[in-house]
Amino acid sequence: MTSEALLAQVLDAGGTVIWEWMATLGRPGLRVPRSILAEVEGASPEIQSGIRQLLHRAGAFRRLATQRGTEIPWMILPGSPRPARGRCVSCAAAPESGSRCQACVFALELALGLRPRPHPAEAAS
Repeated sequence: MTSEALLAQVLDAGGTVIWEWMATLGRPGLRVPRSILAEVEGASPEIQSGIRQLLHRAGAFRRLATQRGTEIPWMILPGSPRPARGRCVSCAAAPESGSRCQACVFALELALGLRPRPHPAEAAS
C-alpha cells in the first residue's frame, strides 16, 4: 500500500485534515477515525513518513492557493527547482504521466478541498 492509498482510506473512513495545525506543526494535522487507527499506526515508517510529506505538500499548496494577488499561482513547492520539460511542475520529480507527479496531484487535490483518490496503479500496489 502507498501513502496516498492509506491517506485516501483515512479520508474515506471519515478522517479530516486539520488545517489550523499548520501554524504550529508547519503542516496540517490529520484526525484519524478509530475504525482505521490500528491500520495507520501499523503502517511502515516509510508509509507514515509519506503521509506526513503529503500533508506538508498540501499545506504548502494551500498557502500558495490562498495568497492574495492578481495572478493564479503556479503551485510550485517552495525550494523546488524551476520547472523543466519531463519533470513535475511542482517539485521537479519524474512524473509517470502528465505534468505533475502523483504525490503533488494528491496534495493539490487535498489542498483544494477535493477528495483525493490514488491513481489506479497506486491502489493496486
